[in-house]
Amino acid sequence: QQRGVPNSCCLDEEEGGCGNTEEIYSDPLAYEKINIHGCMAIMKNRLLRDIAPVLLTYIACAVVLALITILAMVLSAAYVAAITRRSNQERDGMGMYQAPAGHNAVG
Repeated sequence: QQRGVPNSCCLDEEEGGCGNTEEIYSDPLAYEKINIHGCMAIMKNRLLRDIAPVLLTYIACAVVLALITILAMVLSAAYVAAITRRSNQERDGMGMYQAPAGHNAVG
């Protein structure tokens, strides 16, 4: 079983296994192979540099899609109301308003 530092701590990850053995602990030039400032600081920088812009893009796309969905629902409700209004107008011939009850038509 190899005990050393994870590959994410290596300065050159493509090299593969810069610190997979315990020899890295006794190597006087280990600072040339691994991040001596800690992996967490490096991973935080990578998060801010690589992942955060992608997440912001996904969030912006989700907001735009949500707004389009809400707009589509509002427009479809207005369209249904217009169709209902038109069918009521054709049925009673009075448009969207009806004569008050108890009034006789003058004529």
